[in-house]
Amino acid sequence: MAINLNKLINIIQPEVETDMMTNLIRNYLVLKYRMNHFDEQSWYFRQAKESNEAKLSKLKKSYEEHRIAFNELTNERILDMIAECEKNLKDIHNERTTPIFTRIIRVNICESKKATLKSYLHIRNKFDTLLPIDDYESSEEYLEKLFEV
Repeated sequence: MAINLNKLINIIQPEVETDMMTNLIRNYLVLKYRMNHFDEQSWYFRQAKESNEAKLSKLKKSYEEHRIAFNELTNERILDMIAECEKNLKDIHNERTTPIFTRIIRVNICESKKATLKSYLHIRNKFDTLLPIDDYESSEEYLEKLFEV
């Protein structure tokens, strides 16, 4: 049985800043709900049906890639990878021969990877494995646990 929108919004409403994975799941579920209740949406939203379908597909694909990576990693490996990122950041900051533009790109890549890994740790504290994204719709308990502060 699907959760109604009011319950869904009460569970996943972004009252505080959340991590990348939680935002990805939230964005997917809200967009999917809106697409499933297409006739209730604004005229502008309905005009962008193809774009929203593509976005929904992209969100699902991105989640699946992260889910596979998350389910394969252990906490120890995630922590090792974070430490490796931090070491790389120090090394990048200490490099003086590399052009600044190249260093900025490398710093952004490391920071992004580190944020993703921290997001994995945040969710790992709640779950050992992630479900396929469409399974969240029918599990109010799982959603509440995922979005609890």
